[in-house]
Amino acid sequence: MNWKKLNEAISSMTEDEVLTALNEEIDGKRRWTIVNRLHQRYCALRAKRERELFRQACAAGGLDSPRLPPAPTKLSQDPGDWPEVPDL
Repeated sequence: MNWKKLNEAISSMTEDEVLTALNEEIDGKRRWTIVNRLHQRYCALRAKRERELFRQACAAGGLDSPRLPPAPTKLSQDPGDWPEVPDL
């Protein structure tokens, strides 16, 4: 997927589709601009879903608040596999 095709498709992609594309890019070409854009969109979609869960929990009195899992990207699954990031 190139930048133009990504921008045409990304607004209609579901959270799962964006996550799949993000993980495929991480496993494949690892183009930073593509990874960054997919991650931005994934975070926006996930935040929208999580806000709705919080709203529902608050409306129910908060006692049955849903527990939210950590982000399921490949990079977040095993911190031992994360690349070393130099201090700035």
